[in-house]
Amino acid sequence: MDEGHKKERAEEIDDIKSLWDTLANAWNVWIGNEGDWTRKNSTDRFVWQYAGELKGKKVLDAGCGNGYLSIQLAQKGAEHVIGVDISPNMIAIAKEKILDKNAPIEFRVDSTTELVTIQDESIDLIISNFSLMDSPHPDLIIKSFHRVLKTGGKIILIFLHPCFSAPGGVIKEQNKRSYVWDRSYFQNFSFSCSWATHVFPTHFLEFHRPLSFYWKLFKAVGLKVLDFEEPGFPSSPFEIPLSVLFYLEK
Repeated sequence: MDEGHKKERAEEIDDIKSLWDTLANAWNVWIGNEGDWTRKNSTDRFVWQYAGELKGKKVLDAGCGNGYLSIQLAQKGAEHVIGVDISPNMIAIAKEKILDKNAPIEFRVDSTTELVTIQDESIDLIISNFSLMDSPHPDLIIKSFHRVLKTGGKIILIFLHPCFSAPGGVIKEQNKRSYVWDRSYFQNFSFSCSWATHVFPTHFLEFHRPLSFYWKLFKAVGLKVLDFEEPGFPSSPFEIPLSVLFYLEK
Protein backbone atom coordinates (compact mmCIF):
# COMPACT_ATOMS: atom_id res chain seq x y z
CA MET A 1 0.00 0.00 0.00
CA ASP A 2 1.36 3.43 -0.96
CA GLU A 3 1.71 6.31 1.49
CA GLY A 4 -1.34 8.09 0.12
CA HIS A 5 -3.61 5.13 0.80
CA LYS A 6 -2.09 4.64 4.27
CA LYS A 7 -2.79 8.27 5.13
CA GLU A 8 -6.36 8.03 3.82
CA ARG A 9 -6.99 4.87 5.83
CA ALA A 10 -5.57 6.45 9.01
CA GLU A 11 -7.79 9.50 8.53
CA GLU A 12 -10.87 7.31 8.11
CA ILE A 13 -10.10 5.48 11.34
CA ASP A 14 -9.49 8.77 13.16
CA ASP A 15 -12.90 9.99 11.96
CA ILE A 16 -14.56 6.90 13.41
CA LYS A 17 -12.70 7.42 16.69
CA SER A 18 -13.85 11.05 16.89
CA LEU A 19 -17.46 10.11 16.12
CA TRP A 20 -17.63 7.53 18.90
CA ASP A 21 -15.87 9.82 21.35
CA THR A 22 -18.68 12.30 20.68
CA LEU A 23 -21.35 9.61 21.08
CA ALA A 24 -19.84 7.88 24.13
CA ASN A 25 -21.92 9.43 26.93
CA ALA A 26 -25.18 9.13 25.01
CA TRP A 27 -24.33 5.55 24.04
CA ASN A 28 -23.76 4.68 27.67
CA VAL A 29 -27.20 6.06 28.54
CA TRP A 30 -28.78 4.06 25.71
CA ILE A 31 -27.04 0.74 26.42
CA GLY A 32 -26.98 0.95 30.22
CA ASN A 33 -25.66 -1.94 32.31
CA GLU A 34 -27.67 -4.70 30.61
CA GLY A 35 -27.84 -3.71 26.94
CA ASP A 36 -30.56 -1.88 25.06
CA TRP A 37 -33.96 -3.30 24.10
CA THR A 38 -32.64 -4.92 20.91
CA ARG A 39 -29.84 -6.73 22.70
CA LYS A 40 -32.00 -7.87 25.62
CA ASN A 41 -34.92 -9.01 23.46
CA SER A 42 -33.20 -10.32 20.35
CA THR A 43 -29.47 -10.90 20.12
CA ASP A 44 -27.98 -11.48 23.59
CA ARG A 45 -29.79 -14.81 23.93
CA PHE A 46 -27.86 -15.99 20.87
CA VAL A 47 -24.59 -14.66 22.29
CA TRP A 48 -24.97 -16.88 25.33
CA GLN A 49 -26.19 -19.84 23.27
CA TYR A 50 -23.06 -19.82 21.12
CA ALA A 51 -20.61 -18.70 23.82
CA GLY A 52 -21.34 -21.86 25.79
CA GLU A 53 -19.18 -22.73 28.79
CA LEU A 54 -16.81 -19.85 29.49
CA LYS A 55 -14.79 -21.33 32.33
CA GLY A 56 -11.07 -21.27 31.51
CA LYS A 57 -11.53 -19.17 28.38
CA LYS A 58 -9.84 -15.93 27.36
CA VAL A 59 -12.47 -13.79 25.64
CA LEU A 60 -12.08 -10.68 23.48
CA ASP A 61 -15.03 -8.26 23.39
CA ALA A 62 -14.12 -6.46 20.16
CA GLY A 63 -15.71 -3.03 19.97
CA CYS A 64 -16.85 -3.26 23.58
CA GLY A 65 -18.50 0.16 23.86
CA ASN A 66 -19.49 0.87 27.45
CA GLY A 67 -18.38 -2.61 28.54
CA TYR A 68 -21.73 -4.09 29.57
CA LEU A 69 -21.08 -7.37 27.74
CA SER A 70 -17.48 -7.69 28.97
CA ILE A 71 -18.69 -7.46 32.55
CA GLN A 72 -21.38 -10.09 31.94
CA LEU A 73 -18.81 -12.39 30.34
CA ALA A 74 -16.66 -12.19 33.48
CA GLN A 75 -19.69 -12.76 35.70
CA LYS A 76 -20.54 -15.89 33.70
CA GLY A 77 -17.13 -17.42 34.40
CA ALA A 78 -14.66 -16.36 31.71
CA GLU A 79 -11.08 -16.66 32.97
CA HIS A 80 -9.96 -13.40 31.36
CA VAL A 81 -11.97 -10.81 29.42
CA ILE A 82 -10.37 -8.09 27.30
CA GLY A 83 -12.64 -5.33 26.02
CA VAL A 84 -11.24 -3.10 23.30
CA ASP A 85 -12.70 -0.01 21.69
CA ILE A 86 -11.29 2.68 19.44
CA SER A 87 -12.85 5.43 21.57
CA PRO A 88 -10.89 6.54 24.66
CA ASN A 89 -14.07 8.11 26.05
CA MET A 90 -15.91 4.82 25.74
CA ILE A 91 -13.11 2.91 27.46
CA ALA A 92 -13.07 5.43 30.32
CA ILE A 93 -16.80 4.80 30.83
CA ALA A 94 -16.29 1.03 30.69
CA LYS A 95 -13.56 1.13 33.33
CA GLU A 96 -15.86 3.02 35.69
CA LYS A 97 -18.40 0.21 35.45
CA ILE A 98 -16.11 -2.40 36.99
CA LEU A 99 -17.42 -2.55 40.56
CA ASP A 100 -15.48 -5.69 41.49
CA LYS A 101 -11.83 -4.67 41.29
CA ASN A 102 -10.83 -8.34 41.34
CA ALA A 103 -12.91 -9.12 38.25
CA PRO A 104 -10.76 -10.62 35.43
CA ILE A 105 -11.48 -7.75 33.03
CA GLU A 106 -9.20 -5.38 31.16
CA PHE A 107 -10.40 -2.49 29.03
CA ARG A 108 -7.98 -1.17 26.41
CA VAL A 109 -8.03 1.56 23.77
CA ASP A 110 -7.32 -0.34 20.57
CA SER A 111 -8.65 -0.47 17.03
CA THR A 112 -10.15 -3.77 15.90
CA THR A 113 -8.46 -3.14 12.55
CA GLU A 114 -5.09 -3.77 14.22
CA LEU A 115 -5.50 -5.15 17.76
CA VAL A 116 -1.96 -4.06 18.57
CA THR A 117 -2.44 -4.84 22.29
CA ILE A 118 -3.42 -8.49 21.64
CA GLN A 119 -0.85 -11.23 21.10
CA ASP A 120 -1.06 -13.69 18.22
CA GLU A 121 -3.11 -16.86 18.85
CA SER A 122 -3.96 -15.88 22.42
CA ILE A 123 -7.78 -15.70 22.36
CA ASP A 124 -10.29 -18.55 22.72
CA LEU A 125 -13.43 -16.61 21.82
CA ILE A 126 -14.05 -13.28 20.08
CA ILE A 127 -17.39 -11.51 20.30
CA SER A 128 -18.06 -8.63 17.92
CA ASN A 129 -21.42 -7.22 18.95
CA PHE A 130 -22.88 -4.68 16.51
CA SER A 131 -19.61 -3.06 15.48
CA LEU A 132 -18.53 -4.46 12.10
CA MET A 133 -21.04 -2.32 10.16
CA ASP A 134 -19.49 0.79 11.76
CA SER A 135 -16.05 0.26 10.23
CA PRO A 136 -14.78 1.24 6.77
CA HIS A 137 -12.28 -1.64 6.90
CA PRO A 138 -13.94 -4.98 7.74
CA ASP A 139 -11.19 -6.82 5.87
CA LEU A 140 -8.58 -5.57 8.34
CA ILE A 141 -10.82 -6.45 11.28
CA ILE A 142 -11.36 -10.03 10.14
CA LYS A 143 -7.63 -10.47 9.47
CA SER A 144 -6.88 -9.18 12.98
CA PHE A 145 -9.43 -11.56 14.46
CA HIS A 146 -7.82 -14.48 12.62
CA ARG A 147 -4.36 -13.47 13.86
CA VAL A 148 -5.21 -13.26 17.57
CA LEU A 149 -7.50 -16.31 17.67
CA LYS A 150 -6.16 -19.70 18.71
CA THR A 151 -6.53 -22.58 16.28
CA GLY A 152 -9.99 -23.99 16.96
CA GLY A 153 -11.06 -20.71 18.53
CA LYS A 154 -14.50 -19.28 17.82
CA ILE A 155 -15.98 -15.94 16.76
CA ILE A 156 -19.51 -14.70 17.41
CA LEU A 157 -20.08 -11.90 14.93
CA ILE A 158 -23.28 -9.85 15.09
CA PHE A 159 -24.14 -6.84 12.95
CA LEU A 160 -27.14 -5.12 11.40
CA HIS A 161 -28.88 -7.13 8.70
CA PRO A 162 -27.85 -5.54 5.39
CA CYS A 163 -31.22 -6.35 3.84
CA PHE A 164 -33.12 -4.35 6.47
CA SER A 165 -30.74 -1.51 7.21
CA ALA A 166 -31.96 0.59 4.30
CA PRO A 167 -30.03 3.73 3.31
CA GLY A 168 -33.28 5.48 2.39
CA GLY A 169 -34.78 4.85 5.80
CA VAL A 170 -37.83 2.98 7.07
CA ILE A 171 -41.43 4.08 6.71
CA LYS A 172 -43.39 2.83 9.72
CA GLU A 173 -47.15 2.46 9.62
CA GLN A 174 -49.48 0.73 12.04
CA ASN A 175 -49.22 -2.75 10.55
CA LYS A 176 -46.60 -2.17 7.90
CA ARG A 177 -42.97 -1.31 7.43
CA SER A 178 -41.44 -0.20 4.14
CA TYR A 179 -37.69 -0.20 3.57
CA VAL A 180 -36.54 2.49 1.16
CA TRP A 181 -33.61 1.72 -1.15
CA ASP A 182 -32.15 4.45 -3.33
CA ARG A 183 -29.23 2.42 -4.70
CA SER A 184 -28.25 -1.17 -5.41
CA TYR A 185 -28.15 -3.67 -2.54
CA PHE A 186 -25.07 -5.21 -4.14
CA GLN A 187 -22.97 -2.04 -3.83
CA ASN A 188 -20.60 -1.32 -0.96
CA PHE A 189 -21.29 2.16 0.37
CA SER A 190 -21.48 4.29 3.50
CA PHE A 191 -24.47 6.31 4.63
CA SER A 192 -25.40 8.62 7.47
CA CYS A 193 -28.40 7.76 9.61
CA SER A 194 -30.08 9.00 12.74
CA TRP A 195 -32.30 7.35 15.33
CA ALA A 196 -33.29 8.00 18.94
CA THR A 197 -32.55 11.67 18.29
CA HIS A 198 -33.74 12.52 21.80
CA VAL A 199 -30.64 10.66 23.06
CA PHE A 200 -27.94 10.93 20.42
CA PRO A 201 -26.37 14.32 19.60
CA THR A 202 -25.20 13.45 16.09
CA HIS A 203 -25.73 11.08 13.17
CA PHE A 204 -24.29 7.58 12.95
CA LEU A 205 -22.16 6.43 10.03
CA GLU A 206 -22.87 2.94 8.71
CA PHE A 207 -21.25 0.88 6.00
CA HIS A 208 -23.41 -1.35 3.82
CA ARG A 209 -22.13 -4.55 2.23
CA PRO A 210 -24.22 -7.43 0.85
CA LEU A 211 -24.21 -10.68 2.79
CA SER A 212 -22.17 -12.36 0.05
CA PHE A 213 -19.32 -9.92 0.81
CA TYR A 214 -18.97 -11.29 4.34
CA TRP A 215 -19.10 -14.96 3.32
CA LYS A 216 -16.31 -14.36 0.81
CA LEU A 217 -14.28 -12.37 3.34
CA PHE A 218 -14.40 -15.17 5.93
CA LYS A 219 -13.42 -17.73 3.32
CA ALA A 220 -10.49 -15.59 2.12
CA VAL A 221 -8.82 -15.54 5.56
CA GLY A 222 -9.52 -19.20 6.31
CA LEU A 223 -12.40 -18.93 8.77
CA LYS A 224 -15.09 -21.63 8.73
CA VAL A 225 -18.77 -20.71 9.07
CA LEU A 226 -20.18 -23.13 11.64
CA ASP A 227 -23.62 -21.55 11.88
CA PHE A 228 -25.70 -18.58 10.82
CA GLU A 229 -28.67 -16.89 12.48
CA GLU A 230 -31.05 -14.03 11.74
CA PRO A 231 -32.18 -13.01 15.23
CA GLY A 232 -35.71 -11.66 15.41
CA PHE A 233 -37.95 -10.35 18.15
CA PRO A 234 -40.26 -13.02 19.62
CA SER A 235 -42.76 -10.39 20.77
CA SER A 236 -42.79 -8.38 17.53
CA PRO A 237 -45.62 -8.59 14.96
CA PHE A 238 -43.02 -8.03 12.21
CA GLU A 239 -41.35 -11.25 11.03
CA ILE A 240 -38.21 -9.35 10.08
CA PRO A 241 -34.66 -9.90 11.38
CA LEU A 242 -32.80 -6.69 12.13
CA SER A 243 -29.44 -8.40 12.58
CA VAL A 244 -27.35 -11.38 11.46
CA LEU A 245 -25.08 -13.65 13.46
CA PHE A 246 -22.14 -15.61 12.07
CA TYR A 247 -20.56 -18.32 14.22
CA LEU A 248 -17.02 -18.84 12.94
CA GLU A 249 -14.05 -21.08 13.70
CA LYS A 250 -10.35 -20.76 12.94
